[in-house]
Amino acid sequence: MMMAVAVVVLDTCVLISFAQVHRFDILQDLAGVEFLTTEHVLEEITDEKQREEIELQIRSGLINIQKLINPATIQMYFEMRRYIGPGEASCIALARENNWIIGSDDKKKVPGLVSEHIGDNHLITTKQLLRRAINQVIIDSEEVEDIQRTLEQISRERIKEMLT
Repeated sequence: MMMAVAVVVLDTCVLISFAQVHRFDILQDLAGVEFLTTEHVLEEITDEKQREEIELQIRSGLINIQKLINPATIQMYFEMRRYIGPGEASCIALARENNWIIGSDDKKKVPGLVSEHIGDNHLITTKQLLRRAINQVIIDSEEVEDIQRTLEQISRERIKEMLT
């Protein structure tokens, strides 16, 4: 019996989170999940080290780049751009066209837009991906806590840099 594959279109924030902790191996080991992103998302990644790490994952085949080609998808992209950034908008447009899932940590506008335009249960966060990895015995809860602490520390440092 073949396992159903869930396709997740990764937004900038999820890609950056895995790049910051150097743990793309977790995504690699997740069973039944295929990862995509868009060129719009890649354009949002400005940190050179993060971009290099993400591009390595693309070259390895873990993450595929999907272009917006369908005219209705492109129209949806421009509609979403009124509310959110290009990376998020491209992910929502692509996921809507294909009934895929969006990987995003945005808590403000993305959840409502995903629910409205694609449906419930079409959004997964970094924490939920990590929870899935625990359930598949890829990592344990202690590793997840370490990852979350590291991400929180990085976030605090970035805020300090912005304020000084």
